[in-house]
Amino acid sequence: MAEAFRRDPSDERRIVGRLDDVERAVVVDLMHQTSVLLSDGSDDAPDAPRGTDEDELFAALGRSMSAREAPRDPALRRLLPDGVKDDDGAAAEFRRLTEASLRDRKLRNLATAMTAFERAGANVDLAQTMSAGEPRDVVLDEAEARATMMALTDVRLVLAERLGVRTDADADALVEQVERGQVPSDEEQLMAAYYDFLTWLQESLTQALVGGAPE
Repeated sequence: MAEAFRRDPSDERRIVGRLDDVERAVVVDLMHQTSVLLSDGSDDAPDAPRGTDEDELFAALGRSMSAREAPRDPALRRLLPDGVKDDDGAAAEFRRLTEASLRDRKLRNLATAMTAFERAGANVDLAQTMSAGEPRDVVLDEAEARATMMALTDVRLVLAERLGVRTDADADALVEQVERGQVPSDEEQLMAAYYDFLTWLQESLTQALVGGAPE
């Protein structure tokens, strides 16, 4: 069973949580799905330059700065929101200038977090119902902890959109439904349980970070 993140008393530069193999695999899988959502399909994603040729570099820059439409998937739009409201032209210009770097930053945070969780132990098959085994330490340095906190935010945003959670009141109502077993379908119940678990995990990580590390 998972234990909250905390500062390591023997080395306060480290932040340590404990999750069993299934819990860690679930977190990694949800982060992976969010990464796919951010990079999938990729008419939206800028192409990386394939060499150092000046023409190729300028072409790549041009693609990254080209006009971009707002994402059609509402969950992706939660991750990449309009920067300007009530002005479609200004919103499109803001998106053109910022979306590529925002996607890249989010993908880097997710990759850092996945690496940290995978480092704690072997992968498990989520389709299996075997015992999860003993919890293992997930050890983060300060930079990994901050990246993980932001990655968890993005995963929760995706789950929130799929579950129709848009306000604090919606989130509170969802927690009550989970506790009472009143979520209407198995799929929603599972997503709601994931959302509740990631909320708790992120809160514990935030509290550990706020504690600060020694100079």
